[in-house]
Amino acid sequence: MKQQFFLFLVVIVMTSSVIEAGRGKEIMNSIKEKLSEAKEKMKHSWNKLTSMSE
Repeated sequence: MKQQFFLFLVVIVMTSSVIEAGRGKEIMNSIKEKLSEAKEKMKHSWNKLTSMSE
């Protein structure tokens, strides 16, 4: 009985760990996307500034 209970707890912990890892991956992808957008905006602004100064 104790082994089954322990196994059940391990399964719950492993499941929650997998779910959290999935959420973490989504958050990291979102951050990467935002940084990529910011990089493109900065690049565009830099090109605009350099073209105006010429």
